[in-house]
Amino acid sequence: MSDQFPEELLREILSHALLVSPVHFFGFPRDGRISRRPPPRHSQLLLVSKRWNRVGTPLLYESLEVSWWGETAKIASVLRARPELGRAVRCLRLEERFGKDMVHIAKHTPNVHSLYINIRAIRPGDTVSGVPKALPLWNPVSLYLEEQNFRDNASSVKARKCLYAHIGEKWAALRTLALSDFSAYKITKDTLGETLVKSIVEEFNCDSHDVQQYLIKEGHMEKILNSRIRRVVCRGLRDEEDIRKQLEDHGLAAEARKFSFVHSSTRDKW
Repeated sequence: MSDQFPEELLREILSHALLVSPVHFFGFPRDGRISRRPPPRHSQLLLVSKRWNRVGTPLLYESLEVSWWGETAKIASVLRARPELGRAVRCLRLEERFGKDMVHIAKHTPNVHSLYINIRAIRPGDTVSGVPKALPLWNPVSLYLEEQNFRDNASSVKARKCLYAHIGEKWAALRTLALSDFSAYKITKDTLGETLVKSIVEEFNCDSHDVQQYLIKEGHMEKILNSRIRRVVCRGLRDEEDIRKQLEDHGLAAEARKFSFVHSSTRDKW
C-alpha cells in the first residue's frame, strides 16, 4: 500500500523518523564529558523497499555526523560515489579526523548550513592538514565549537588559528557562534574576543557559568558588546536572576535586553 503514496507524502512520513532536531544533533557533551549518545535514527525503514530507500536516504544525510576515525574515509567514499547525498547535507558534525578525508567531505557537502567542530578531539601529533583546505569550501550560518577546556597542543592551536580566521573575516554567512561548556574563557585568554569584533556574528551562545565567570566577573563583556552581537543565549535557566543582577551591578543593565536563557541539561538538573 505504501507504494501508492504520493512521493511528497512518503517523504513527509519518513522525515518524522529520519530527521533529527538541531537541538539534539548539535548538543554539547554534558559536564564537559567527551562521551555523547547520538540521537536515535530509524534507518532500518530504508530497507522496506527501493522506493523508500531512494526517498529516505537523502533525508538521513541531512544531518551527518562523523564521530570516529574509521568512519571518515568511508563517508568520504560514499559522498564521492553519490554526490546527491552530499548536496543533501545541511547539518554536519565533525568529531574526528581533520586530515585529507575532511577535505573530501567538504568538497562534496557544499550546502552545509550548520557546522560542529570538535577541537577537543584533536590529540597531540594529529594531522590537521585538512582544516585550511576544507574550511573555505563551507560558508555556514551557524558554528558549534567544542573547545579544549584548558588543554591544548600544537595541532589544536594550528586548527584553531585557521578556524578563527574564518569566523572573523572569511565566512560571510556566519551569524551564530555556540561554544561548549566551560570554554568561553577563550574570549579572555586568546584571540577569540578580537575575532568576534571582526566577525558578523549576531548571536553568541554559551554556558551560563561562563557568562558569570569570564564575561561579567572578569570584565570582558565589552568584547561581546563591542561586536555586532545582538543576542546572547545563556544555557542555564536557573542562573537567569543572578546574571541579570550581575549585569546591573556592573552598569550593564541596558544591555540585559540582549540576553535570553534556555534550558541546560547540565545547569538545570540540580
